[in-house]
Amino acid sequence: MIFAYDEWNREHVGKHGVNRIDAEYVVENAAAPYPQRIERGKFIVYGPDCAGRIIEVVFAFRTADRVDFESLDLSQLEELTQKADAVAVYIIHAMPIAGRTKKRYRRRRR
Repeated sequence: MIFAYDEWNREHVGKHGVNRIDAEYVVENAAAPYPQRIERGKFIVYGPDCAGRIIEVVFAFRTADRVDFESLDLSQLEELTQKADAVAVYIIHAMPIAGRTKKRYRRRRR
């Protein structure tokens, strides 16, 4: 899975105390019923990060023409540009959940 970043989402992901590694981990390890489509090409996933915190991540898929190539390593760049159907995950929002949202998540996981 390729994750693409630009200045905006690099800053925004860290705004709520979540680092890129944890946000990517939640997306990569999504378990049913996630990810769920929410609106205009966006998806949401809830799940535990590497430390066990329950994280909400909102993301979209981006085609090669909408990716900042500076955020990719050489193998990711090659995969994204050489495969016709390749897309990158662009994380829009990530934050730990609490309260009612956390209770709903746990109920759904039973």
